[in-house]
Amino acid sequence: MKLHIKMPRPIVGWPLVPAIALEKQAPGFIVKLLEASSFRRQTVFAVLARVDVTHVAASAFLHEVGANSGDGSDDLAEPFVTFANTLCIRKCRDLVRAAYGPFNDGLMGALGRIGSEPLDTPEDYLDLATFFANEEHRGKARTLRHVRSVSTATVAVLKNLDPLWTCNSHIVDICAQKGTTNELNEALNFIRVHCTAATDDALRQSVRRIGPDGANEEFFQEWFRRADRFPPGPELKNDKFRPLASAEAMIDAGRRFRNCLATKICDVLLGRYFYLEWLDARGAIVELRPLSDGRSWLREEIYGHNNSPLPRQFRNDVRRDIRDAGIFELINVREDFSKDALTRTFGLETPLDWLI
Repeated sequence: MKLHIKMPRPIVGWPLVPAIALEKQAPGFIVKLLEASSFRRQTVFAVLARVDVTHVAASAFLHEVGANSGDGSDDLAEPFVTFANTLCIRKCRDLVRAAYGPFNDGLMGALGRIGSEPLDTPEDYLDLATFFANEEHRGKARTLRHVRSVSTATVAVLKNLDPLWTCNSHIVDICAQKGTTNELNEALNFIRVHCTAATDDALRQSVRRIGPDGANEEFFQEWFRRADRFPPGPELKNDKFRPLASAEAMIDAGRRFRNCLATKICDVLLGRYFYLEWLDARGAIVELRPLSDGRSWLREEIYGHNNSPLPRQFRNDVRRDIRDAGIFELINVREDFSKDALTRTFGLETPLDWLI
């Protein structure tokens, strides 16, 4: 006669303590748990996370689950034995309902996607059950039905990630894998600050369009192109320039000058650059960088149509107006003709100096 042998799987972490306590009262419990299916193991872990291994708690649980051995004996006289046996033979749904009370559909499916290992802490099971017990979390419960797997990281993401992100299961999966919850929350707040159109409903519609690869670059670009609250630019001392102080203005200028200004909106929102349009009939785009005092700006580059090279006089005219507007420049000293001879003598190729 060949014995039917099940491959045992170890019990690790916090469930080992209550499992040993039950084993002392009901020998054989740990063996059954070692050989149990992943679904049964997760059900037992969920119950042990909620129900303490005490006489009072075990008796209350057995009362809720309606445990009865069927032989007419008083099962509650030895609650630990009945408790251990009940965990191994009763329907998993009945056990979870007895421990946590009524819950919406989906909790048992979530337990079934955890695997054979327990979640890191008992609180993770309590949080998981909360998603399916409270109406305020019904969006998170809906998302849990579609995630690839459920883990401690998944529960943490659903607890801490902005609810607008959690409506997309692909985002939840990627956050659980990469741990980018704080970064995504910060990014969403950034969009809210800089886009008056970024209402919760509008953002939710955009988030739901993010696909299984979790590529959210298109999502961010969509909202950058709608930004209308730009950081403050320079205080200009003349009227020769038009600040490009909105995404619409940058996109329009990029289209007219046939350049990549539309891709620089995020840099401006982050305060790394600012752009001016020179209002002369010839037209030019001036790129500025902020200085450390928080008020001054440095001219980085001047761009014409199609980013084509500018004639010297054209460039000098723009630079003159830039200086008059109170913008700093970093220039090559070789442009000071009185120093040409010294520059050649000293062998300086690209000496730099400040011009204020």
